[in-house]
Amino acid sequence: LAAGLWAGGALVARMAWPAGVMPEPVSLLTFVLLDAPVALIVWGALVAFLVALLRVPWVAAAVTLALLGCAMWAVFNTPLYLLPAVSGVTHLGLAGSEMLPRWPAAVDVLARGATLVLAAGLLALAAALGRRADGVPRRRYLALGGGVAGLGALAVGALAWGAQNAHDERLAWAQTHRALAGQARLDLERLSGQVVIEPGRRLAIRVDVAARAPRDAALPALRFSLNPGLTVTAVAVDGAGLPYVHEQGLLTIPLDDPLGPGRAVTVAVAAEGVPDPRFGYLDSARDAMAETLLGSPMVLLGEQASLFDARYVALTPAVRWLPAAGANFAAPPDFHTLALDVELPSGWHAAGAGKVPDAASARFAPRVPIAEFALLAAPLERRAVTVNGVVCELLIHPKHTGNVDYFAASTKKAPPGEDAPSGEGEALSGDGAPSAEGAPSGEGEAPAQSVAEDDEEEASAARMVVVNYSTGDDDGRRLELGGGSVADQLRAQLRRWLSGEHAPAYPHDVVSLVEVPAQLRRYRGGWLMDTLQGLPGVQLLPEHGFPTSRLTERPRWEGFPEERWLDYLFAQADYAGPHGVAHSVGAARNLLPFVTRATGEGAAAADYLLEWLTERHLRGIREVAPAHWLRVGTWREAPFLVRAIQRAMAQATMASRWYLFFPMALEDLSARVSFAGFDPASVPDGADILIHKGNLIALSIRQLLGPRALPGSWA
Repeated sequence: LAAGLWAGGALVARMAWPAGVMPEPVSLLTFVLLDAPVALIVWGALVAFLVALLRVPWVAAAVTLALLGCAMWAVFNTPLYLLPAVSGVTHLGLAGSEMLPRWPAAVDVLARGATLVLAAGLLALAAALGRRADGVPRRRYLALGGGVAGLGALAVGALAWGAQNAHDERLAWAQTHRALAGQARLDLERLSGQVVIEPGRRLAIRVDVAARAPRDAALPALRFSLNPGLTVTAVAVDGAGLPYVHEQGLLTIPLDDPLGPGRAVTVAVAAEGVPDPRFGYLDSARDAMAETLLGSPMVLLGEQASLFDARYVALTPAVRWLPAAGANFAAPPDFHTLALDVELPSGWHAAGAGKVPDAASARFAPRVPIAEFALLAAPLERRAVTVNGVVCELLIHPKHTGNVDYFAASTKKAPPGEDAPSGEGEALSGDGAPSAEGAPSGEGEAPAQSVAEDDEEEASAARMVVVNYSTGDDDGRRLELGGGSVADQLRAQLRRWLSGEHAPAYPHDVVSLVEVPAQLRRYRGGWLMDTLQGLPGVQLLPEHGFPTSRLTERPRWEGFPEERWLDYLFAQADYAGPHGVAHSVGAARNLLPFVTRATGEGAAAADYLLEWLTERHLRGIREVAPAHWLRVGTWREAPFLVRAIQRAMAQATMASRWYLFFPMALEDLSARVSFAGFDPASVPDGADILIHKGNLIALSIRQLLGPRALPGSWA
């Protein structure tokens, strides 16, 4: 089987077929050398035991098949967090990765060892129960076999108990932080300091946090959320060392005298360790790892809130690797200035908000206050171009540059100006684009966006296809885009998006498009769990999207000019994201939603409208893709066996691609609630109600005011 899979993948690569991929080598080797041999041994031992016990081979075979069916049913109905201990398959249900191949973890090796011990016990029992002519007493073998088999079963149970404890610990964190979520908290004003990254080994932070007590409350203690995987080594308040407690991700500093309302304070914190990814998104409405294989496949959108590997580091704000005021549960946005110097290994590139271009070391100092800061670093290949004074960089795995090089080569050989758009306002054209209300107008792959109705809409249709920032040279330094239609379109799109001529200007000096491994979680927490691809200063590029898609091997349509075909592929690059989610989703958040947020009653509604109008204006569409919309398989109502196979192949689809409209029951419920005062967390379908009602209201605003009026109204 393994040889067949490898040969099939090699044939696909050799023939340049548009469908099919090479098997991921580490996963295949793990299956061949670890999972499959252990499974054959244990099931063979079970068959031998049943034959010796039941004496009738066909009865033993029937019982074996029944037990096999029960085992399969149990695997498909066991929570994902328990599968490493009991399934017998390494990383079952999780997406594979080429950037960070999933080697067997310690729990996988221990589980296979425990299974082999169980198999040895079953064989000893079979030997004791079989007809023997050597006169050896059976009791000795029965005792030995029973003891060894019991030891193996006990080891498997211990591993399952450990996995359950780890899951329960996360639930305990969430409960603790939920209880403190409504308490008064500090207002952060500035965070500055140094960060040292030793990938896979140690993260060290030494930061100064300038904050202020709320105007209407005194604080008897200073409380921060800080990842429990970090060990705090020093704390000082206004220069004086004070005792502190760091438990369950809460750093609490008792004060001799309460901090009065509105008073300022500076807290110095030093800590080191490896951030625990379980600490992220404690407020999620649903736990992806508590789902079963045929439940919601949200883990295919990534299951790790952060990564700290020797080959890749992704520190997201959700895991609180930097101290944040208050509890890590439904935390309100806390805008503050930031200045960080980051020490990285040689040859690594870093991305984050406020990246200082051309700095001797990695330095981040955003020009505007931000509420969250993500830091991504890895030995990636860098391509960059400067547009309107903003450095647009692409950080991509060195083995995934095929599509980028294809567009670069095609751009260089295209005659300058031939078949190119006449100006910045001209958009890529096509048919059958997804609808703006989160429900695509048809199934299958989303084609290029339709030409807009007026000049302003045409301009907004330049929808930040940031996939192709670079056109080619090897040293990764500043380069000029040459002639050719794709280069002209890309330069016009970036210039329009960054200039602030028709919308608020991009607030940072660098915008980074960073390829991320499949393990990194790409959806937020809370009640909505919306797609997380845009972060301040950064747009995430999933590895199973544009970097590894086979765009260049699609057969060109008959009669299609080469230049126009290149334009079409360029437009399709945006929709090459996993599960039909466009790569540019969330990019517009850097213009307004990441620099300002609503507070008080109706804040959720106001924030949704702001993001909808911003993204619609810049991208021409507003695409919503919350994680709970993801469904197993590629079509509705598939038989169980088909769904099981598709789940094993990590195939899933956003439900919005199956339905053109929301259900009538949701329509009726939406009509009975007030949008301004609606609390999405108050009802089970709150997220869908907010999306449905918010889309209709935002569309009405746009139609009443017109697209030209919106930028002025923002100002």
